[in-house]
Amino acid sequence: MEPRDLYPKQTAAILRRLLRANFPACKFSVVTERGSMVSSVRIGWTDGPTVARVEQIASRFEAGHFDGMTDCYDYADTADRALLIDGVFCRAATRYVFCNRTLSPAYEARVAAELLGPKPVPPRTEWGRGIERGNGCGWYDFQSVVWQAAGDREQVEDRCRFDAHAWVDAIRSGARVAPSSVCYTEA
Repeated sequence: MEPRDLYPKQTAAILRRLLRANFPACKFSVVTERGSMVSSVRIGWTDGPTVARVEQIASRFEAGHFDGMTDCYDYADTADRALLIDGVFCRAATRYVFCNRTLSPAYEARVAAELLGPKPVPPRTEWGRGIERGNGCGWYDFQSVVWQAAGDREQVEDRCRFDAHAWVDAIRSGARVAPSSVCYTEA
């Protein structure tokens, strides 16, 4: 028997049900997009679970992946796209499932306070001011640190960790650029 294809509308309905069951305290927005050469589902929410936790559920509903080297969409094998939904054998047919988490100002402030411990949290307007990483890879700011601590940003470098206390001290002293030893310590 041929599996039933799950297009964006069906995928969105199933994802709403799965997300509600797995994260009952969080409200999700699940929206479909369909057009010529595209079919996708966008999932959005504020605070709540990390993107990685939602992607564990949602990624199973993608039909494949985009290969930037060949500029083509590569469909996964039917066996890799197979899903058993309510006793019916289905296969993912939606090209993309995007997950987008936003952090509320209250949640950001709580994470910032946890990062800084007894030090006062700098005004929100200061969070975007950057400190040179010192490893030749550009700038790093406190907003990125908050997002990383919230669980949605990759580590900048495995060997180092950002020192939020040094960042606050450097910004308060008026420094725009700080040496790497101010903001990074070896892990």
